[in-house]
Amino acid sequence: MIVKEAISFTRNIDPKEGMAIGKAALFPEMMEDLAHDQSWALKSEAPKSLNDFTEKKIYHIDTRKIASFYSMNQSRPAMMQVFNELLDKIKTFNPNNLENYASGWVQAFYLLGREDDLWNAPKSWITEYTFNDFMRYEPQRTIDGIKKLGPNKAFSLSYSHWTPELLLWAIENGATNLNIDSDGPIQKACERGDLEVARALLSSPIVDPAAQTRDGKRYGNDETNYCIRRAAKNGYVDIVKLLLKDKRVDPTSRDNWALAAALNNGDREMVSLLLSDPRVKKEVPYMKELSQKRLRKMMENNPVRESLGFTRGGDAKANIGIGREKLLGDFIEEVNNEIAKYPSLKNFPLKMEDKNGILTRAAMKGNVDIVRLLLSDPAANPAFRKNSIIASAAMGGNPDVIELLLKDERVNPADNHNEALYQAAKNNNVDAVKKLMEDPRVNPADAKESLDKNYNIVYEDNYIIYEAAANQAFAVVEELLKDPRVKVKKTLQMLVSKISKVGTSEKAKENWLKMIEIILSKPKIHEELSDKEIDKIKAKINKI
Repeated sequence: MIVKEAISFTRNIDPKEGMAIGKAALFPEMMEDLAHDQSWALKSEAPKSLNDFTEKKIYHIDTRKIASFYSMNQSRPAMMQVFNELLDKIKTFNPNNLENYASGWVQAFYLLGREDDLWNAPKSWITEYTFNDFMRYEPQRTIDGIKKLGPNKAFSLSYSHWTPELLLWAIENGATNLNIDSDGPIQKACERGDLEVARALLSSPIVDPAAQTRDGKRYGNDETNYCIRRAAKNGYVDIVKLLLKDKRVDPTSRDNWALAAALNNGDREMVSLLLSDPRVKKEVPYMKELSQKRLRKMMENNPVRESLGFTRGGDAKANIGIGREKLLGDFIEEVNNEIAKYPSLKNFPLKMEDKNGILTRAAMKGNVDIVRLLLSDPAANPAFRKNSIIASAAMGGNPDVIELLLKDERVNPADNHNEALYQAAKNNNVDAVKKLMEDPRVNPADAKESLDKNYNIVYEDNYIIYEAAANQAFAVVEELLKDPRVKVKKTLQMLVSKISKVGTSEKAKENWLKMIEIILSKPKIHEELSDKEIDKIKAKINKI
């Protein structure tokens, strides 16, 4: 009687029934403690008892709370009894349905001394989600257990939770997934400086140390040659030496990023190693001014100077600028020789201090090297005069120069009513047109200010295709017509007018007819003109 009262049972309640009532009350409390954000226990689908607890219900449990729940409730025997019964029930569930959520359960079973129940389960509970928990309690048993899963599974697990011993074992035992995650393993090995694993991975022909990374593919960024860039940044000389021997690796990736990072770190050994590669040395003049300043300062150290091929007797600070100034000087001389042929221009020679003028000329002439060099020069502005420089590049027609300028965040290819595309189209530079139209900012149907016969400002849309057609740029017109924004009604009217004009040569008529046929052959023409209007144009042409 005294014991009954001590546990709050009245004389009228059966003690056995009272114990059941206590467990029934504790179960929802436990579920609320274990639930994600303590929210599911308030919903109608929450289990009311162990018998109501199904495999689907386990997904509502925040398994990260399992171990802390166990620790916090050891002083509550009744609650621990309910918890142990829950664990016994969990053991009967299909591990295939639990593995993604099993981390907390692993901790709980180990704390309860029931780890063998996990190891004896039908399917291994060692997964990407439980790896660290098993390693925390029994690392060697875990490694041995993972090996039993086979080399491919062992490789993927040890890659996710970097474990060199397992990685090497998997490689040696024939794992065929060494390039998983867009060659993530070799990228991680180089970034972490794990020379043994990197060397083992590079022995496989399917591993590419220059491959685009997963994030590079996802976001459309250039993340190729990630291995050498990260190894150089983190100071792993032996890894960089290994990578420089691989012909697929480009140490100059992203404007000599690896060298710039080593300079930023003040890593003389890495700088000297990278500069020993002629490809890196050749790109030095095109690096940003800050990197060049750092290199000039570091060149006072003999090993770095000698790696650039400069003798001890040379001026270390001056030598690094020689390549840059010579490139610019040679280009200026070339341009000025051309200018001298025209009397009206001979009084306006190109000068070294006019970096925007040099950049404009280089863009128009398609000189990629000079454009690259000046984009790193703070005195040059690629957005100069309403982005006239990319318009000059479009006039010149070199798509590589255009691509280089488009990568500079200061450049807006749509400035001044899409002048760059207009110049490319007008001059029949179809490759330049294609490259510009890859940029979402460019609008081939843009309008341009003009004056009507009364000198009022008007806006003429689709002026770019109009001008391209007028200049008989057939390939450009074909390319512009691919864009759904482009309209051609006014262009057609202009062409019909030209072909009907008295005195037009037969050759010109032939070209205008060809242009009209190109436009009329496109399905989009029916979106602008009715069948009657199209037939009228065709009839007029047939009379010519």
